[in-house]
Amino acid sequence: MTVALRFQLSRALITALKLPLLQIAHLIVLCCCSVYASSESAVAQSSTVKLWHRNYDAEQTRTLLALAFHKTEEELGSVTITRAEPMSQKRALATLIRQQGTSLDVVNAVIDNEREDALLPIRVISDEGLIGYRVCIIRRDDEKLFENIRGHLDINNRGIIFGQGAHWPDTKILKQNSLKVMTSVNYESLFSMLLAGRFQCFLRGANEAYEDLENHPYEQLMIEPNLLFSYPSTSTFFTSKTNPALATRIELGLRRAILDGSFAEHFAKTYQEDLKRLKLKSRRIIRLNNPYISDEFLERSTQRYILKSSLKGDFNLQDS
Repeated sequence: MTVALRFQLSRALITALKLPLLQIAHLIVLCCCSVYASSESAVAQSSTVKLWHRNYDAEQTRTLLALAFHKTEEELGSVTITRAEPMSQKRALATLIRQQGTSLDVVNAVIDNEREDALLPIRVISDEGLIGYRVCIIRRDDEKLFENIRGHLDINNRGIIFGQGAHWPDTKILKQNSLKVMTSVNYESLFSMLLAGRFQCFLRGANEAYEDLENHPYEQLMIEPNLLFSYPSTSTFFTSKTNPALATRIELGLRRAILDGSFAEHFAKTYQEDLKRLKLKSRRIIRLNNPYISDEFLERSTQRYILKSSLKGDFNLQDS
């Protein structure tokens, strides 16, 4: 153990006497990351980071990444986040895996075992597992189709088909739970397919649904008001395995944001109003199994410390 690390851990233990156990753990990891971040490899980073275009266009994701970089700016310099060239999520992840050129540096996506093995996932989840609470975007003409549904059997008996991305982990999860799924490799195509009646429910995370409708303001579409599909899932930032310094910097910044409260502030500002509008507590919960998530991220996705503390009474569901 280096002198610097011993010194930082000593300071951490002194400070920890005044902190809850969760924050103690975060603080110790932060100190370890700080030592690594001050190494030559972590400092030698580009001042420009290319973020997958759909993440860049999602303000909540772009601003969270910017917050992480801001928290490490004093030691490691400023970073400009730029919009990567448009590509499907499948291609974006493949680009990170192969690290082809410099066209992409960071993707935020749902975790699964394959992605965890092939890439470097940041060990601080970006959505507190909120994406595992999912609601249907539907056509207004189909609203009655979803009334009085009590479980899987009703869904299948009514011929309800779910629309999802062909490469999304959610597609595998729905199929594993014996639900019918229609897919597209193109996210935008899913809206035209829904409008055409190719499927009846475009299942989206509670942190995505209203933004989807704002970006696709079709009068024929609405958020189904009665059902909530729940399974353990979460999204996180990924980098290539060839860029551990970038991954370390993002994780360090996020952990600092958790400790100083700015992560919780971001969360409440971003999601509080949408969760109120969704009225999650009044919905019938349909629970699904997710066998494609590791034990580590399963635990992280169901803890939801920041989600529960920052949204308080607006979020009081039982864990998936």
